Amino acid sequence: MNKKIEIGEKYWVQEKDADDWLGEVTAKVEHSRTKFVLKDVTPDGPRIWHQAPGGGAYVTTFTNGFSEERFTVHVDQLYRT
Repeated sequence: MNKKIEIGEKYWVQEKDADDWLGEVTAKVEHSRTKFVLKDVTPDGPRIWHQAPGGGAYVTTFTNGFSEERFTVHVDQLYRT
């Protein structure tokens, strides 16, 4: 990443074994040039209605269970869309 990363900026975090998530930079890890602390700010997904077989309907929603949690990430995991 060529740009200097500032506290308060938002980046997508690429995960190897999980879905990517949106994070806000809250701090730089002390004594590290390549690690940052990010707070998960991924929004909840839209409500989607489905037709149930045999009649009826139900709704599904993606809920971010990690909202506001903080994680240490390497700069190579960060990207912008």
